[in-house]
Amino acid sequence: MDLKPRLRSASRSTTPRGPHAETLVCRVPTSAEAEVLSLPRGTPVVAITRRAYTGARRCVEVNEMVLDSSAYTLEYLFNA
Repeated sequence: MDLKPRLRSASRSTTPRGPHAETLVCRVPTSAEAEVLSLPRGTPVVAITRRAYTGARRCVEVNEMVLDSSAYTLEYLFNA
């Protein structure tokens, strides 16, 4: 059974078509975050909360991430 057509269909039907918003906060990690991420003492994290909205501006997805600030480069492309 070829699942590719079904997966493409599911992807189209569940992908939010409206705007997305992100909030980034640079902060000291919690002790649990530092342990899970194996962070050296004093390494800050970047906490990102990403929200996806429908065309009617209804929030349909929230993604929370905590990144080791020394391991990532964040780049954004947008029109102003």
